[in-house]
Amino acid sequence: RFADLDTLISGQLTADSKVLMERNIVERVNRLAPFLYADSDPYLILTDEGRLVWMIDMYTVTDNYPYSQAAPTGRLNVGSALPRGFNYIRNSVKATVDAFDGTVTLYVWDADDPLIKTQQNIFPDVFVDGAEMPADIRAHLRYPEDLFRVQSDQYTLYHITNPRQFFSEVDPWEIARDPSTADRVALRERDPDGQARPMLPYYLLMTLPAEDDLSFIIKQPFTPRARPNMVSFLVAKSDPDEYGQMIEYRLPAASQQDGPGQVGDLINQNTEISAEFTLLGQGGSKVIQGSMLVLPIEESVMYVQPIYIQAETSTASTQQPFGVAGAQAAAGIPEFKRVVISYNGEIQMRETLGDALDAIFGVGTGAAVDQEPDTGDGEPAVVPQEVAALVDAAEQALIDADAALREGDLGTYSDKVAEAQSLIQRAAELI
Repeated sequence: RFADLDTLISGQLTADSKVLMERNIVERVNRLAPFLYADSDPYLILTDEGRLVWMIDMYTVTDNYPYSQAAPTGRLNVGSALPRGFNYIRNSVKATVDAFDGTVTLYVWDADDPLIKTQQNIFPDVFVDGAEMPADIRAHLRYPEDLFRVQSDQYTLYHITNPRQFFSEVDPWEIARDPSTADRVALRERDPDGQARPMLPYYLLMTLPAEDDLSFIIKQPFTPRARPNMVSFLVAKSDPDEYGQMIEYRLPAASQQDGPGQVGDLINQNTEISAEFTLLGQGGSKVIQGSMLVLPIEESVMYVQPIYIQAETSTASTQQPFGVAGAQAAAGIPEFKRVVISYNGEIQMRETLGDALDAIFGVGTGAAVDQEPDTGDGEPAVVPQEVAALVDAAEQALIDADAALREGDLGTYSDKVAEAQSLIQRAAELI
């Protein structure tokens, strides 16, 4: 099987030794349940006992569901296991694979799915009731990204609940345009113009509007079709008590909030920022605009985008067959250099998140902290030192959160992130 003499003469093999024929976790699960489709992004969980366990979301899929529209699959990754044509999908099973011994457990997560019920009747010893999933694994579940991509694509039209408006397509949406220039996994379909990339959903730990506690969510922003302004965003929760709960947050119609694509254009059109991009890109370096985060604050939105530089170095030329010699370019590791924040039409770029927040909220712009700058109509503006104190406290909370995360203290990390977000929101309210 392995064409290796060591398996015959090795003194390390005992009666308790095992050979794992399938080491790839997805292939391992597919061997056991070939009638299920795996999500394209398995993730690793550290249990309370210190074991590493892979989690793979598994789907039941069919294209024979009556009177159902075909699901859009163009925004799935090229390597996604989901078929191109289906009109029914359920995240019916969550599979775990022990990273050490390869033990696979298939937990039935959606017991109401008729397809998985049928499979349970055929293979009664293959599946385990989802209620038996250990608490330390359940606490780390996250809403699967492939399913959320399909659902949010469908929601661009199915957010319309009035039948007449639905069939007339009165208010269709589209996925917000992604202003990032970072390389990413290729999608199955490209946009017609070949340039505007759809924004992929991303995971966040944040306090949602009208809520007090942190939630671990996956989020997708929307814009109206053929218009670039932000109109809504959809979230799905992953916390154990609220797992799978989906909420749509719609921006006020009169707000005309800039969308992610617009903000990306404004960043590139800013003369100071574009000049600094030019400086950063000298000497063979490439400027990379990272994934833009959309953070709601009251009835407005703050955009945060990290900026990286990546060096391109040439490796030494090597002698090739037939005497052909050449040099090949190798990309270096991206290095974080700047962060850009856009809030209420103002854009600032600084070396750290704290400095960018200071600049956006009017702190550190050159005015004395103990003065009240004039607004132009004789009335003093908001007291800067109060805003400065809030921003400084938020920056310290983020520093503490980072330190806690490095130490593996997720409880303190969550508390500090929530504290920072609350402080930033209070500063925004003052301004």
